[in-house]
Amino acid sequence: MPSRQHHTPTVDRLPLKIGSVPYANAWPLTRFLPEMFPGSVLTSHIPAQLQFRLIAHHLDIALTPLAALMELPTGSILGNACIACHGPVESVLIYAKRPLESLRHIAMDVSSRSSVLLAEILFREFYGVRPVQYQLAENTDPMETPTDAFLLIGDPALRFRQREPWEYRYDIGTLWKEKTGLPFVFAAWIACHDKHRDDVAIARTLQSARDRGCEDIAGVVADRASESPVSLERLHDYLGRSIRYTIGEEERIAIDTYFKLAMIHRLMPRRIPVSFVDP
Repeated sequence: MPSRQHHTPTVDRLPLKIGSVPYANAWPLTRFLPEMFPGSVLTSHIPAQLQFRLIAHHLDIALTPLAALMELPTGSILGNACIACHGPVESVLIYAKRPLESLRHIAMDVSSRSSVLLAEILFREFYGVRPVQYQLAENTDPMETPTDAFLLIGDPALRFRQREPWEYRYDIGTLWKEKTGLPFVFAAWIACHDKHRDDVAIARTLQSARDRGCEDIAGVVADRASESPVSLERLHDYLGRSIRYTIGEEERIAIDTYFKLAMIHRLMPRRIPVSFVDP
């Protein structure tokens, strides 16, 4: 079905340095950014690097894990475009040899602090365990790690799911939904305060880019077919159904719940007042 015609807003000011992530779930959010932010530079980094690039002013805005707000005291969420789920997410998975309530140790993919923090919250709040954590080494087969379980994030989780190696597989979005009844927001467009930048206009344009991308998932899939981590049919279903791209009222409640639980379990040093820039 052809997508509706859009009036495309652009932000005509100094070019922006925009950071995204090297995962398929970002493609609907970023497909139209070069057109809608003319002259800007879009680069891709593992999620855990983005907060440091924002702090160092190497990036102006970035599709950053929400847990990064702990390190960004002047950080704000620009608009309501995000990467979220309302149940199964498919790309943040725990594989285990035993049930979660029996875990003793786990190897963590630390590429996204939000997902690691969510796993820690789930273990402590709902399963009563504190497994010893190890960092999952890059470019190694996680099945060779001497551990009870491992956490995979992003495209590697999508690829690995086809192997189904161990007896237990847990989708972290499903676990959160079952325990809280809420969606979960993994990442959003975040920027540090800059009085010389029109963040309201930027937030509006980010939302418009999201709307265009989400209205043409088939076009997104076709554009990136050669990079797809899974079959194109599965990619279309993943982007069109599993991933949600808008922060609504429920998502705001979920964000608040996430940080409250992190504080209760002393997994973050201070309460984070989450600031939104709404167009």
